[in-house]
Amino acid sequence: HARVAEVLDGRPDRESETARHWLAAGPAYAAQAWRAAAAAAAGARRVHAYAEAAELLEIALAAAADDPGATAQDRYDLLMELADAHRWRGDWTPLLTTIESAIALADEMDDVRLLGRAASSMTIGALWQSAAHGQVHEQVVAALRRSLAALPEEDDPLRCEVMLGLANELYYGSTHEERAALVGEALAMARRIGDAELVMNALLVGFVSLWRPDNVAERLALAEEAATLAAEIGNERALTVATTLTAVAHSELGQVAQMWEHSGEARARAQRLRLAYGLLVVETLELPWLALAGRFEEAAERLAGVEALAEQMDLLQKDEAIAGALLALRLWQGRADEMVPMMQSLQGGPLPVTSLVCLYLLRAGRRDEAVAYHAEHGIDLSQLNWFSLLNWCAAAETALGVGDAELGRTAYSLLEPLAGQTACSGSGVATGPVDLFLAEAALAAGDAAAATRHADRAAALMEEWQIPLAAQWWRDQRDRYGF
Repeated sequence: HARVAEVLDGRPDRESETARHWLAAGPAYAAQAWRAAAAAAAGARRVHAYAEAAELLEIALAAAADDPGATAQDRYDLLMELADAHRWRGDWTPLLTTIESAIALADEMDDVRLLGRAASSMTIGALWQSAAHGQVHEQVVAALRRSLAALPEEDDPLRCEVMLGLANELYYGSTHEERAALVGEALAMARRIGDAELVMNALLVGFVSLWRPDNVAERLALAEEAATLAAEIGNERALTVATTLTAVAHSELGQVAQMWEHSGEARARAQRLRLAYGLLVVETLELPWLALAGRFEEAAERLAGVEALAEQMDLLQKDEAIAGALLALRLWQGRADEMVPMMQSLQGGPLPVTSLVCLYLLRAGRRDEAVAYHAEHGIDLSQLNWFSLLNWCAAAETALGVGDAELGRTAYSLLEPLAGQTACSGSGVATGPVDLFLAEAALAAGDAAAATRHADRAAALMEEWQIPLAAQWWRDQRDRYGF
């Protein structure tokens, strides 16, 4: 095996074969094996073969453990390369494990810059928050805080990256104000440094870290500037991320034609680069709009795509992505009944789902159960994050359906500044214009004139957005309640 590896060494397109022969040659050749595997992984990454790259880097790490000459720095570098392969493959659970191992090595070497680099890399390429809903990666956050405290306070790209990483990791563990301060300081620092890629990363991380429904116009501006910079510097993966987030923001704003334009571009880029994460976001973004239009065959194709991507990935939010796609499709297929048990199973979790359970019960014609469920669990409208808008809109419909005037007034006050936007949860589960839920909230609160005004606006938006199935449902709803 060693002789074959020597013959193959340096030959183009034979890197993986060379590495496997060095590995098969036994522990005496561990030094050659791990270096050859690392070189082969670099070649795999160049052709977007992220799974093969990850496998080769795992081999390299195992071989390096048998090489007395391999240093902690060597192992750290391999771990960071492995993290990169996991990231672009869409495997964020092993990414976290790899990052934690790199953090431990950086601590072992007592190198604050390596620590900051490892901890902040959890954020790169994230299209949603890096932690699962309601959770915080405590070890990563602790490493980021230690880095920030130890790094010099002057302008420094690494300090900038650490602040951005902390803003993203603290999405469920701090106030919006703290995250906004971190993003604002990091973006200002990146601009002073004058590094286009650093500015671009700050813009993308800012979008995800500050995600809530009342700042979507600002987030769109961040994504658009990031896309411009990514194109200028030729960073195709970042351009795919930025284009995807641009499409998402247009969807949130009710700018549907622009959403379709950018989601199509993002899909093509993600397919070419084999970026499963980007494809998953695009599929779950487009599916609800197809369902709203009654284009069920196309929506079913998107659902199949979501399920296939979820099989390939190890992403913390993939189950929620499938659930959101199903919620959107079944609602407009007239199969709301089927989704009630799934929504009830989420009761008591990090997302406030009582309002959604009630909405689906009402759409299924089970009003008495909706009344009882609302009375038993109550509806919490206090959270302000990426999920809040869907919760507030579902609360508005629940208020009308169960006859809760106070809930209607509260929902109306929250939704009124968001008129014209799309009722959705972040990048998924688009459910029509916010204005239709404003109409329902106003009617529940006893303001028929305001209800009619919002209802007319909702009808006009649904025609503009070309979602005829939802528009017909809305006409039936207005006939039912007489407004």
